[in-house]
This record gives sequence, C-alpha cells and structure tokens, in this order.
Amino acid sequence: MDRELVLHITRKAQVNILSTKDMSEVIVGYCMEKGKDELLSQRLISYLVAMNLWQNPFSIALEYYQKKFGICTLTDAEGKVITIF
Repeated sequence: MDRELVLHITRKAQVNILSTKDMSEVIVGYCMEKGKDELLSQRLISYLVAMNLWQNPFSIALEYYQKKFGICTLTDAEGKVITIF
C-alpha cells in the first residue's frame, strides 16, 4: 500500500462508495505487513465479507495506514469533512 492509494480509499470511505476490492486490499495489506500469509488473509476477507463483519477490521487497518502515512482529515465545526490530505 502506498500513500496515494490510502488517500483514495479514505476519500471513498468518507462518501460511502467503498468496494469489496478496496476493503480487501486494505485488510490484506495490513495482515501481510503484520507477517501473515497472503492466502490466509484473503480467506479471512471472504469470511468477513460473507458474515458482514468487515467494518471493524477495515477501520483498524485503514487507521493504521492513515497514521503510517500521516494522513489528516480536516473537518468543520459540525464535523463535516472539508478535505483529506
């Protein structure tokens, strides 16, 4: 995963247009960075999507990458996202 891809997925997450591919890419990338096997990580994704349990693992992995690449979200007083950089 690189910074541009994480920015792209973060922006998509803000407007709720994430695809299963986006979610899978983030979670599998996270698992592999933590030393897990790619095939087993992909199996995990299949299970998580089938059971509709992907939200929490995706949030954890995306937050990890946002911190890793120093991605910030600027919001207004009401919490509406102004920009992500």
